[in-house]
Amino acid sequence: MVILSFVDSHFDGKYSVDVSTQGHGFLTLVVAFLLVSRVNTGLTRYESARDSIGVMYRECRELVQNVCVFTGKNQDDLSKEWRQEVTYRCVMLLKTSMAVIDYPTDQIPV
Repeated sequence: MVILSFVDSHFDGKYSVDVSTQGHGFLTLVVAFLLVSRVNTGLTRYESARDSIGVMYRECRELVQNVCVFTGKNQDDLSKEWRQEVTYRCVMLLKTSMAVIDYPTDQIPV
């Protein structure tokens, strides 16, 4: 722009440069397309991660339920401690997974 202004002032308007509005319309279309495609990609990644986390929660819940059902007849202290340990480790696995996912935004180490 500086060069065009200099040429315009130096040659007394002999070489004037006009800017068409068609370029702005085309650039608006390109920017809109790029914005929509980036948003679509981000939403696809978000939905995929959300579905994966949902599967992890369901599988951990099913694992804990199966542990409780299959060892329900054993009511001694060792069996109760074992069930509690399996449940605790499943919860810690989910907590660690969420902390790893949240690390880029929160900067809180696992």
